[in-house]
Amino acid sequence: MFKGLPPRKEGVRVPRLRVRCEVKKGFPPYQQLRLAPTMFKGLPPRKEGVRVPRLRARCEVKKGFPPYQQLRLAPTMFKGLPPRKEGVRVPRLRARCEVKKGFPPYQQLRLAPTMFKGLPPRKEDVRVPRLRARCEVKKGFPPYQQLRLAPTMFKGLPPRKEGVRVPRLRARCEVKKGFPPYQQLRLAPTMFKGLPPRKEGVRVPRLRARCEVKKGFPPYQQLRLAPTMFKGLPPRKEGVRVPRLRVRCEVKKGFPPYQQLRLAPTMFKGLPPRKEGVRVPRLRARCEVKKGFPPYQQLRLAPTMFKGLPPRKEGVRVPRLRARCEVKKGFPPYHNPSI
Repeated sequence: MFKGLPPRKEGVRVPRLRVRCEVKKGFPPYQQLRLAPTMFKGLPPRKEGVRVPRLRARCEVKKGFPPYQQLRLAPTMFKGLPPRKEGVRVPRLRARCEVKKGFPPYQQLRLAPTMFKGLPPRKEDVRVPRLRARCEVKKGFPPYQQLRLAPTMFKGLPPRKEGVRVPRLRARCEVKKGFPPYQQLRLAPTMFKGLPPRKEGVRVPRLRARCEVKKGFPPYQQLRLAPTMFKGLPPRKEGVRVPRLRVRCEVKKGFPPYQQLRLAPTMFKGLPPRKEGVRVPRLRARCEVKKGFPPYQQLRLAPTMFKGLPPRKEGVRVPRLRARCEVKKGFPPYHNPSI
C-alpha cells in the first residue's frame, strides 16, 4: 500500500489497516495498526504474546495526519503516556474532546486512564471502568460526560476499596453540588450526600434518570410500565410489549394503577412481613422515602400495594418500575389473596 513495503508472501496473513491519510514520520513503536510490523520504517518488530490495544482516532494527529484515520495503535502513540506492561489490560477511553494540545475532537480513543492529568495510576488487579467523554476534559468535568469511572474521579467520593465492585456512572451534566437532572447514573449511594454508606453484601440498585418528573411525565421517559400509569394512556393490550421507564423524580400523592413495583413488603410501615413461599414482585427504588428508608432498597411488594389496583393474577408478568423519588405518606399494606 505504501512505497517501500516488501511484497506480500504466501501463507503470511497481514493484519488490516484502514487509513485515509499519508502516514509520515514520528510514529512510535507498537503501533501495529493491524499491519505487518514492517509497514513503517524504523519500527521494531512486533513481539509474541503482546496484544496491542486499538485506537480509533478521527482527527489530525500532529502534522500531516488527516481525519478519518481510525487507527489501531498502542497507547504510546501520545507523548507522556507510560508504555503498556505485560498482563495489564488497558481500559477503553472514547473521548470526543480536545485532550491536551494538538488533539481535535472525535478521537474515540482506547487509552490507559493516565491520559488525563490528575488521575491516579492504574494498579494491578484493579479493573478500571470505562470512561466515555464527549467534552474537553480539563479542570473538573463539563457536561455531557457520560462516564464510566471509579468514584474517585469526583472530589469528595470515598476511594475504591478492594473487592468492591464500583457501579457505573453515566452523567450528562456537571456533577458538582447535588445532581441536576439528566444524570443517568449508576453509582454507589455514597455519591449523594446524606445517603447512608453502602454495606457489604447489599447490592446497590441502578438509577438511570433523565428528568425531574413532576406534573405529568415529559418525553424521553423510556418506561417499563403498563401504559395506564399515566392518565390518558390507552390500556395495555395482550401481546404488546410495554416500553421501559427509568425516572428520577418526585412521585407525589398517590400512585396510579399498574405501577407494579418490585418492593419488599417491609418497605412501608404497617406492612406485614413477607411469608415463605410467596413470591412478591420487585421494585428497585433509590429515593428518599422519608424516615428509615435506605437507598439500596430493592424491596419486594405485591402489585396490590396501592389502592385501586386489581390483585395479581397467575401467569401475568408484572412490569418493573424503577423510580427515584420521594414516596410520601399514605401507603396502605399490600393485599395478596395467596397469603
